[in-house]
Amino acid sequence: PANTETISSPSIEDKLRAAAYASHVLVPDVFRTFDHLRTGFITRSQFLRCLDQQFKLQLSDAEESYLWNAYGWERPNQINYAKLSKSVSCAFDPAELEARPGDQVTQQETARYLKQFNRKAMSANSERKCLELLRRCKNFCQGHGIDIRSCFQDFDKHREGHVTEFQFYRCFPGPPNVPEADLKLLAERYYDTRTKLYDYIKFQSDIQNLDNNRKDKIQQQNSNAVIHDEPIEENNFDIIFQKVRDVVYKHGIRTTDFFKDYDKHHNGIITENQFLCGLSHVCGPYVTLTRDQRQVLVDEFKQDNQGVRYRAFCSKMENLSLYYAAFVDSDLEVKPLSVMYQPPKGALSRPVIPLTANEDMELHRIISELSNIVRKKRLLLYPYFKDFDKKSGYSRSITKDQFARALQFISLTLQPQDLQLLCKRFEHPKGNEIDYTAFIQAIDGEYTASKQDSMSYEEKISSSSHPKNEQYKQIQTITAKSMTSNFEDLIARIKHILLTNRIRAFESFTDFDTLRCGSITENRFRMGLSNMGFSAMGKYNLSEDEFKSLCSRYSDPSRPQHIFWRRFIDDIDQVFTGKELEKSPNTVVAPSETALLARLGAMNWNKVDDTKKEQLNALLYRMKNNLQQRRVIEEKFADNEGFNYVEFLEIVQPEKRDQPKYAARLNAVEADQYSTKFVDGLASYSAVVQGLIDSIKAKVIKERIRVGEFMRDYDRLRSGRLSRATFRRALDLCRFGLNVNQYTLIESAFASPKQEGYVDYVKFCDEIESAITIKELEKNPLAEVNQYSVSRDIIHNELTNEEQEYLQSVMTKLAERVRQRRIQLFPMFEDYDRVRNGNVSKSQFRRVLSVLALDGAVSDREFAVLTKKFIHSVGGRSDVDYFSFCDCIYDMCGFEWRKP
Repeated sequence: PANTETISSPSIEDKLRAAAYASHVLVPDVFRTFDHLRTGFITRSQFLRCLDQQFKLQLSDAEESYLWNAYGWERPNQINYAKLSKSVSCAFDPAELEARPGDQVTQQETARYLKQFNRKAMSANSERKCLELLRRCKNFCQGHGIDIRSCFQDFDKHREGHVTEFQFYRCFPGPPNVPEADLKLLAERYYDTRTKLYDYIKFQSDIQNLDNNRKDKIQQQNSNAVIHDEPIEENNFDIIFQKVRDVVYKHGIRTTDFFKDYDKHHNGIITENQFLCGLSHVCGPYVTLTRDQRQVLVDEFKQDNQGVRYRAFCSKMENLSLYYAAFVDSDLEVKPLSVMYQPPKGALSRPVIPLTANEDMELHRIISELSNIVRKKRLLLYPYFKDFDKKSGYSRSITKDQFARALQFISLTLQPQDLQLLCKRFEHPKGNEIDYTAFIQAIDGEYTASKQDSMSYEEKISSSSHPKNEQYKQIQTITAKSMTSNFEDLIARIKHILLTNRIRAFESFTDFDTLRCGSITENRFRMGLSNMGFSAMGKYNLSEDEFKSLCSRYSDPSRPQHIFWRRFIDDIDQVFTGKELEKSPNTVVAPSETALLARLGAMNWNKVDDTKKEQLNALLYRMKNNLQQRRVIEEKFADNEGFNYVEFLEIVQPEKRDQPKYAARLNAVEADQYSTKFVDGLASYSAVVQGLIDSIKAKVIKERIRVGEFMRDYDRLRSGRLSRATFRRALDLCRFGLNVNQYTLIESAFASPKQEGYVDYVKFCDEIESAITIKELEKNPLAEVNQYSVSRDIIHNELTNEEQEYLQSVMTKLAERVRQRRIQLFPMFEDYDRVRNGNVSKSQFRRVLSVLALDGAVSDREFAVLTKKFIHSVGGRSDVDYFSFCDCIYDMCGFEWRKP
């Protein structure tokens, strides 16, 4: 072998070793495909082809020369791949471990080579950002049930585990609000310098193995400590006990259930350790007690024999004292009037995370904008967030992802930093969940989630324990002097109502006085007035002051809160007749009409001056004349069917009517539509029609459209002619996308000579379908059919003289190689053309040339000229038209059409 001092052997073999390890292939099997006789040798071209196709590895000239001199000296123009595979595959041979232990390369060293050659080093800050983004992707995929590998496999047709940069961004299975800079940083982490692609298999593996080491640690922490709302720092028994009691009341915990299993003798006493164990279950994940605080509770209920009275603890916690009862008293049937304890509103609310001054200002701006949107759109927010709160008991909290999805669903778009600030404000300090009710209350003024009660526990209980008699004494009374005039007006108004509606007041009260004592309670007196119609639900409403004035006038001094209803009936029934007239028959009874009052708000017209009376008489006289004139008009234009207002308006307001022009306009449009005049004054249209026919032929060939079938459905008599309107309707079904001018040109070119206004569609179909085959080919089977070539846009790509020379040179070289090796070009291009539109990207075009071993004949300058010549715009993208390229190569090679 030749001298190989210029290149160090370990560097090249390590590079091959890393490429083989990354490709997950066995090195001998790759080369053995070309060694059918198993001689251990392959040719140089086969060796380079394996490196390019299987390992995606391109060696420099010096490295290639070194490998050839080291492993290709035994046979001419052949290389010993068996020897090379043995040194590259890193196989562990235990038989040679004692003789040459240093030669046994382990898998960890192979992984080090792989990281050295194929991975880009990242800083500690960048690595931290990538890990944070991977955690977000893992939570997003788990929440939405996304399989990462299936997202990328649609673009990895050969299942190599690599995709392009654009495909990696397009199929990224992460949250939609990832910044572009972080996404680029994550893509750099999985960029493979060997294949120039992105390894999505490594991306999936990192997400699946993320935080495996942290799970055991978190579970251990959860078993030893619990999440709590707020740490308790004081060691006062009342404070500790009240905190535990609030948790018991809030979550409905039955404390006895956690202790009775330890009481085997049912004597209400357990050991200290058993009490501490039951207390930890009672507190659960809601509150954390230190060792000293737990000891305070133990000392309070501890006996002399080292036992703890857990029943006393549970009784005091649930139903013993008014100030400490979490539920109700145990003897509530004995004490039905006892007031039960209930924490005030807001006492059980979650604490708020403090914000800085700048964050507070920014939060105020965000909430103001959201409030305006909610008020304008009249959004009802609570049902949208409640759908995500599926936990037991409606905890009024959801996760951050659910909070973002709910905002997006109701079209409340926020920037990522604004959403993060909202989460920080309404997030539970220890639970990583969002209190959505507090958020809704902040942006919706009509919704109230919770309200802090200004009264303390003791004030509320003491205020509710006042006797009822003392509370009634605090009501402000109305004196008779202040209400004398108002009371007389009230009685007069009641008399007027009774007289006009003929109401019998006695029957409304007699059923409430069962003992016929003439006195009833205030509530029953109000019910009697309601039966008469004096209530908010009735026809006449009495205000509270009016009702109190009645109660004050007719109150029973011997019985508090009672009313003499008979005195009230005697006073208001005088409007009908007097009482006990049989005893004094000479008594003069005032007429009932004297009790009638004027309408409320009406003016006494007798006290008005003479000027207003004259104005009223003049107005009434004019109205009388107008009524007489209207009757005359009705006699003229009225009949049994009603008032003929059309005839009336023709006389009063005559209008000039225009003549109908619809028929004339319709005739003008039809004449213009089917006229034989050419558009824009073109004298000759043969070139335009020919170009239009060529475009239709190209569409027919691409989409395999049979035009005659659409036309023949409208020609039931098989005359070969169609009207112009029917001809256009049939062409619309073919979806050629023609405008009115193009329809006119085609109709003029194929106009029927036999009948005016008709089109010879048979002649048109023969012309279009001539692009596919010749008509009546069965009568002339020996006729030669020429393939119709669809013109493409590349013929308009102009090159300079120098570029034309480059193009001719490179096309000649490529055609010569294709002709010698009989290479099929189309299959390799079609692997990248998934939609079969005849176009591939520039990178894919160059990759195909590399796979076909044609890139060696093309320099960078020549490749630029090739792409410039065969560039083709598709959907706003500039791709390479490989159809035209392959046809040109095949024509230069002299092959049959697409048959190399």
